[in-house]
Amino acid sequence: MTSTRLTRRALLSALALAPLAACAEPDVRASLGLEPKLPRRTFRALRVDVGPMVRAGVPGWAHRVGLAVEAAARPAFADMIDPRDRRAPVLTLEIDACDFPIWVGGRWRQGPLGAYGGDAATDWIEGHLVWGAVRRRVTVHRASADAGPWYAPEVDQRRLANVAAVFAAWARKEFED
Repeated sequence: MTSTRLTRRALLSALALAPLAACAEPDVRASLGLEPKLPRRTFRALRVDVGPMVRAGVPGWAHRVGLAVEAAARPAFADMIDPRDRRAPVLTLEIDACDFPIWVGGRWRQGPLGAYGGDAATDWIEGHLVWGAVRRRVTVHRASADAGPWYAPEVDQRRLANVAAVFAAWARKEFED
């Protein structure tokens, strides 16, 4: 094993490039943990927008995802919603995509570039937390197997409820306590 010494040139290069992190897109900064938590506040209502999924051509699936995310988000944001405050903004959870793998077996497959199959059993939702000018990306995933065996009845409904609950929990974690 070889180790490289930190040279003065490498150190100066790193210090010169460090301010570029501030130029990164907000989504990149948030995913790197460079963005602070959002301030805790009260919202008039919670809305789930699946418009991007409908425009992508999957209106039926978008409707089911929207219902699941709304059911999971209501309790997660219950302490932040006050319908009596008419001046408070509306919090929108915008869902861009939700994908479930069709095949969720656990066997690794051999391909021309080696074995693969690690993400073949991962359900995920991608979207944004939006109000006013604030727009924060939230992307979550959960193992498909957490919903139980693939042959069990209602497994897809449990998979959707599981990943929606994780999405709602992570969206809530964007705010200070």
